[in-house]
Parts: sequence; C-alpha cells; structure tokens
Amino acid sequence: MMNMNSEILVYGDPHGNWEPLFSAIERAPKAVIVLGDFSDGKLDPAGAGRTREAFNRILDFGIDLRFIIGNHDASLDSQVELLEEFADHRIDGKVVEIEGKRIAGLGGIIRGKLWRGDGEALVSSEAELIAMTPRVERWKDGVSKKHMTTIKPWTVEALRSQKADVLITHEAPSCHQHGFEFLDHLASDMGVSLVVHGHHHKSYSGALDNGIQVRGVGLARVWTLPT
Repeated sequence: MMNMNSEILVYGDPHGNWEPLFSAIERAPKAVIVLGDFSDGKLDPAGAGRTREAFNRILDFGIDLRFIIGNHDASLDSQVELLEEFADHRIDGKVVEIEGKRIAGLGGIIRGKLWRGDGEALVSSEAELIAMTPRVERWKDGVSKKHMTTIKPWTVEALRSQKADVLITHEAPSCHQHGFEFLDHLASDMGVSLVVHGHHHKSYSGALDNGIQVRGVGLARVWTLPT
C-alpha cells in the first residue's frame, strides 16, 4: 500500500503493453482509468491473463482502478470472463465520482448493425438485439461477444439523462477525422467540460465547436487528468 496523491491517471489503449503504466503508478496516483483495448484479442490468446495480472497489480497498490472497454476486448471467452471478474471496476454507462470529479464512461465502438451513419439508432433495446442474434452466437443466452464491444443506443440515452464533468470514451468525438458528432451532443447534454478518448492511438488536444475540450490519449500513453 502506497501513500496516495490526488492524481487521476488515464492510460491509452495498452494493446498488451503495461510497462509505461507500471512506471507511472510508482508516483502513487489516487486512480487509474484505462481506455480499453487491453490486448489484441484473437491475435494474443494470453492477453487476458496479462491484463488480469496488470489489474491486480494496480489494485494491490491500493489504487482505484476504473476502465472502459475497446473493440478488441471481447473476442475470446477468456476476455469476456475477465470483464465479468472485474465488473465492479468497469464504468461503461456509469457516472462515478473520483476526487470530487464526476466521470462518465462510454466504451466500445460504433457498428452498423446497431447504428446508421452518425448517431441514428437502428436497435432500441437489448432484448431486441438479443432477438436479432442467432442462438449459436449468443453468450450465455445474451448478446454476442462482438456486440459486447458495440456502443449501445440505450447506454447513450441513459448517460444523456445524467450530469458529469468528464466523459471518457473509446470512440472519438467529431474533432477527430474519424470521430462522431453524436458524442459531441452527448457531452453537451451531460454538461461535461472535457472528453477523453482512446482508440486512434494518437495523443492530441482539441476542442469541439461547442467549446468542450478534447484529449486523445495515444497507444500505451499515460496522461494526467487535470484537477
């Protein structure tokens, strides 16, 4: 157990590389938020085991661990089991308070089966999605592993009814060339002043047309959330 300071560290998509984060937690942050894509899915069958070791190492230091999921995080049964094991630390679709900051999480990516274009929902509920999913593809009679890492329209709407200071996403808002404008609207409706995202492996600072600040966090990069 370390003596904690008040820092909140954000870790860009690890893709199996946890060493930069391990170096950073030596300065005893209050919390770590991981932006998804912990490993490379089917390309890295042992990745879930290393992610488990990394999560436990963070927790063993007494650090508050939080994460959202990325598009590579449910390709294998072992990855889904990992998400179930650490479900209490996952903030997708939630608003949590850390050091007085209200932090909202929205993991996953946009996929065409659930969305048309930039933010038009094609499916209205999880029950509808399950009904559309062949039984052979369902995980424990629920959604498929693939769509565990798809942004759900109902998750977006549940967040929209809440307020936060920071929105943590895997997908990018519109200031990134591959971003989505509906995230701009979500951020505005929630009253956040900052959006932080991963996925594109690029570190940058930007702003939306509505004035909300944006920070992209690069591949296996550590960034400190402003106090």
